[in-house]
Amino acid sequence: MRVYAILFLTMLRRSAFTLIEILIAVGMIAALATVVVVILNPAELAAQARDARRLTETSGLKQAITLISPKDWDGPNYQDSCAGEATPRIFVSVPSDNGEIPPALPPGWTSYVQVPRAASRAVDGTGWVPLDFRVAGDVGTTLPLGVLPVDPINTFASGYYYTYVCGANSYELSVGLQSSKFQKVMSEGGDDPAAFETGGSLSLAPPRSTVSCSASPPAVDIGENVTATGSGGNGTYSWAAPDGTPASGSGPTFLTSYNTTGTKAITVTSAGVNNVCPVAVSEGGVPLPAFDFTLTNNGNRTVSQGSSALETITAILASGTSEPVSFTASGLPLGASSSFSPTSCNPTCTSFLTLTAAATTPMGDSTVVVTGAAGSVTRTTSFTLTVTAPPADTQAPTVPANLTATAISSSQINLSWTASTDNVGVSGYRVYRGGVQIATTTATTYQNTGLAPSTTYTYTVSAYDAANNASAQSASASATTQAGGAAGAFIVDHTNLYLFDQIPEQYIVAAQNTPMMWVDRSVGANINEGLNCLEYESDELAPNSCKRNGTAPYDSPASELNWYRPGGYDRSNWVF
Repeated sequence: MRVYAILFLTMLRRSAFTLIEILIAVGMIAALATVVVVILNPAELAAQARDARRLTETSGLKQAITLISPKDWDGPNYQDSCAGEATPRIFVSVPSDNGEIPPALPPGWTSYVQVPRAASRAVDGTGWVPLDFRVAGDVGTTLPLGVLPVDPINTFASGYYYTYVCGANSYELSVGLQSSKFQKVMSEGGDDPAAFETGGSLSLAPPRSTVSCSASPPAVDIGENVTATGSGGNGTYSWAAPDGTPASGSGPTFLTSYNTTGTKAITVTSAGVNNVCPVAVSEGGVPLPAFDFTLTNNGNRTVSQGSSALETITAILASGTSEPVSFTASGLPLGASSSFSPTSCNPTCTSFLTLTAAATTPMGDSTVVVTGAAGSVTRTTSFTLTVTAPPADTQAPTVPANLTATAISSSQINLSWTASTDNVGVSGYRVYRGGVQIATTTATTYQNTGLAPSTTYTYTVSAYDAANNASAQSASASATTQAGGAAGAFIVDHTNLYLFDQIPEQYIVAAQNTPMMWVDRSVGANINEGLNCLEYESDELAPNSCKRNGTAPYDSPASELNWYRPGGYDRSNWVF
């Protein structure tokens, strides 16, 4: 470039130029101008480089997500179903240990989910995107993602960070873009003007932040000061007042004045999101135009029976001084309901409309009309609400864990296990012995009776839900029944029944199918007040069935040592 400059200066010393020389000079000027632009705008070039990286990274992340089954889009550590409406959490790349307070969320969204900086790039389900990207089980291939991407700036204060939301059998990624070159890609059809959105759906996530402002007084004369106050966002505000003096500023409040009449707009920006507070400027008290406004919405919405959807309603000041506008909704299908938050606001402003369909709401399309009213001024906006059937439950419960098998007699083995979980709910468990189903139960225990003495049995358990989705069978557990007694007797070791010293005389053998109560024959032994007694009758052991003298439940002092079977104490058919 230095050579261009020397040649150019040399040519300037001459008094006459040929056409070729003139064209060369024009080319040199263009080249020098380009260099000047590059030198004068390094921030834009840096922003463009960051934006190019953001778009590349989100494209790769999107490719990896599509290789995972939608039922697993909530990740291994959450039980939300991504088949229904959007989950109430927003997974965000900003680390939990960066010292920032997240921006406010609109109604219906519970929290941002953040992870520590050290774990944020993990791809095993513990990173900021909760999915396990190591292997896609449904397609049996290693995913093309070694680490999770994070935004080059990655702070709430800047407004530049990545988010992930799943729901409605879809998902959405969003990212803030800085450069003017890439701003146009943010008009991709999503509902957040502050972010570039991509994924299967562009309306799952709420706007990244909400910010509002108020002007005091809302109506002034020419030259009179007006103070604008910001709220929401991340607490850091910048101001723009194109016709005001001054025309810009920063901080929680902003003072300006106007020298022309009309409805002015003071714009506040926080965390990449902006809002407008109007100011009416008159001269000598001459009235301004009457108050008027328009209503807009974010487009049609789909909701499944028994779930909810979120619509955004915006009231825009058209003329005059802003007044409170109240919102109502009509045209809802049978059984559906609606609620606004807030129920009223001063244009220009936004209200979030929650639409809830009952389980019995008919499927089909309805035209929902939202009316905004302020005194005698009413305006409407409408959209189509489509009610669909609930998404099919295709997710199986988790596999039962910690299965144990305990032989308590020569003919009974008791099973227990840890409860399974399910995205909707576990309906019950199937019990297998030797690979063959023998029972179902809603409990996490099972008593297998009628078994042969001195025989080893192996069990597994699987869980199922109301849609008959069944888990895999659990790890097996085995037990061997005890040896049988004389003449078909049934033997119980007292250590399975009592909680004190093991005295051989306390082994009890009773003929099968003989109604009886267990007896402590050890004179002077201590009996626990909370003793669990067992009655053997018709091949069943019934817990907590002991009676005192054949009638009353056990509540005797430790000195009472005998339990009697109904009808009297007769142990003639017992074998000791």
